[in-house]
Amino acid sequence: MTRTLVLVRHARTEQGNAGGDHARELLPEGRREAAAAGRWLVQEVGAPGLALVSSAVRAGQTWAGMADAGGLGEVEVWSDRRLYNAEPWVLLEAVREVPEAVSTVVLVAHSPGVPALAAGLADEEASDGAAFTRLRQGFGTSTCAVLEHEGDWADLGEGSARLLTVASPRAQE
Repeated sequence: MTRTLVLVRHARTEQGNAGGDHARELLPEGRREAAAAGRWLVQEVGAPGLALVSSAVRAGQTWAGMADAGGLGEVEVWSDRRLYNAEPWVLLEAVREVPEAVSTVVLVAHSPGVPALAAGLADEEASDGAAFTRLRQGFGTSTCAVLEHEGDWADLGEGSARLLTVASPRAQE
């Protein structure tokens, strides 16, 4: 079975917050970015079966904006503190725990973990060349990387996926 993984870096945030980094909120521009990402997701990928979301306020707000704009309010959400500023292997561990009945997953978390996971999972030879180039150019806020994997979530690993696209939907508004 083909699995689709969409890796999303949270939208643009305020620089500081009295509650600390975990409590940082989206800026108005970030809310617009999240909405654009949600519309893009539905148009380009379709509705996911599950959203894995970092417990950071900004990640939750990003998913909420995506869900609102994309009509994705019924998508099951797993908020997970492990995803907060996580290393790529921690993010991968969370994805490997996804039930096999779910064919499309969105993971909303942080840089540098999200782009590093995309780069690590992507088989460069099997991936879209333009997408791979875009991944190397940077992974700004609200950037989305779409990967496909043939097999079970539990078998997802280094070089086992095709990178299909890397997009920054805010630029398409």
